[in-house]
Amino acid sequence: MKRKTFLAAIVAATVMVASGHVFASGSDAGASAKTGEAAAYQLGKQVFAKKYACKSCPLHKQRLNKGMASQILEGEPKVDLSQNEAKALQVFLQRRFKL
Repeated sequence: MKRKTFLAAIVAATVMVASGHVFASGSDAGASAKTGEAAAYQLGKQVFAKKYACKSCPLHKQRLNKGMASQILEGEPKVDLSQNEAKALQVFLQRRFKL
C-alpha cells in the first residue's frame, strides 16, 4: 500500500511540475502571438494576395519570383498602399526572397 501511495505522489508531483512549465513563458492562450517582423511578414503576405494577386489585381495568375519581388519593391506595378501595408509588403518580399 505504501508503494502505491508513493508512486501516486511521484506521478502527481511530476504532472504539477510539467503543467507549470507549459504556461511558464508567454501566453496561456494556446497559440503564439505574432509580433514584430513575424506580424509584418504575415500582413505583407496578405497585402500581396489582396492587392497584387487578386482576380482584378495587376499580377493575377502570375507566379511571384525574385525578379517580380524586386520590381514591386521599386514601385511597379503602382498599387495604392497605406504606409503600414507598404512596410509589411517590404518585409515579406525581402525575407521571402532574401533581397
